[in-house]
Amino acid sequence: MGIVITSNVDASSYATKAFSSVQDGLQLMCFFDTSIQKVSNNFSLESEIELVKNGGIVVNKDGAVFNPVDAFLETELMEPDVFSVFVVGRLNNTTGDYENLSLFLGNENQSAGGISMGYQTISDPTALSFGRRYRNDVRETLWNLEYKGKDGHKVTDWGLYCAVFGDGYATLKCVTSGFETERFVVDGYKVVKNSESIKIGASGRVLQKGSSNISQVRFYDRALTQQEIDAVVDEMRKYEASHNDREV
Repeated sequence: MGIVITSNVDASSYATKAFSSVQDGLQLMCFFDTSIQKVSNNFSLESEIELVKNGGIVVNKDGAVFNPVDAFLETELMEPDVFSVFVVGRLNNTTGDYENLSLFLGNENQSAGGISMGYQTISDPTALSFGRRYRNDVRETLWNLEYKGKDGHKVTDWGLYCAVFGDGYATLKCVTSGFETERFVVDGYKVVKNSESIKIGASGRVLQKGSSNISQVRFYDRALTQQEIDAVVDEMRKYEASHNDREV
């Protein structure tokens, strides 16, 4: 699966040939490091690149889209596929009651902002589109998304919202706490056909104006076991400590 990265800065400046030592046979499809510079509020520069397994960079309109624009994260798939994505990022301070964040970024330090690490698995991208809204007091930052074959239904609770299409529903489970929810909103969304491009992921925006820093993004070509998840998270933490001099 090709991966396209869209950024408000020259993405080629941050393209890094990936190396991952976790678990034999686990393919690290893409590694994106923006810690070289802070992502700015200048939206005039935009580029699309594909990071293939050998580290090459080519323009490609297919695959997934990652968009770090002032803490905005987005993935888009053209075909049914299974993949996993890990993200490490820093969010600016905010004085508001809410932060609108994606599933793979949480706010560890309430309204003070902070470094966050997140993870999710997409198992049926033709079937759903989802989002998540965090309060500042929600501390869990690692979430696992799985699609299951039951009817979607509507329940709202602490800002969670999700749309599920077809004969299925999705479940969110926090990796760290074990908390799991199946509460999704389906009203107001059009049905997405398999042949159409759909977006998986939600905006990650802070209320306070200013830039945000996404320091690591890793894509894997399948769902991961818990042992593999732990190994990847450990590797990303070591990378942050050695390259960015910070703990996550």
